[in-house]
Amino acid sequence: MRLSLAAVTMALLIVGCGGSESSSSSTSTPKAKALVLHTNESCGDERATKPTTITLTCATGGVRIEQLEWTDWGRNTAKASGLFRVQGCDPSCAEDNRTYTYTVEVTAHQPADCGDGSRQYAFIEYAVSDERSDANRPRDGTLGFDCPK
Repeated sequence: MRLSLAAVTMALLIVGCGGSESSSSSTSTPKAKALVLHTNESCGDERATKPTTITLTCATGGVRIEQLEWTDWGRNTAKASGLFRVQGCDPSCAEDNRTYTYTVEVTAHQPADCGDGSRQYAFIEYAVSDERSDANRPRDGTLGFDCPK
């Protein structure tokens, strides 16, 4: 018995469709969890992917890192550059309206899988790269973040 070209083509299409359905369901992979970073050190558990601002003091919001531009986000180490803003406190923080701005480099590292199903960077390091040296210039620092409970 001879099969026509059309019959062979139809048979291959049917088999091909069935095969692709079963292979797609067996080879699908779960989506990777988004990597986040704490954005508000002293005010609670606020986290974001590629945050543009990290607040370091809660009461006045007077110390923060802003305008962050990230590279290599999602890898073991991500880097950003931005601005470190410090509220003036002379004679007191409540009375001083001045803000001092310095350039800063930030490194986020050591991604951790948290028990709630999220992933976050466990540490950030920041270094003021501005050459000015005055009484308001912030010190370089490292912050560690625990997974949410």
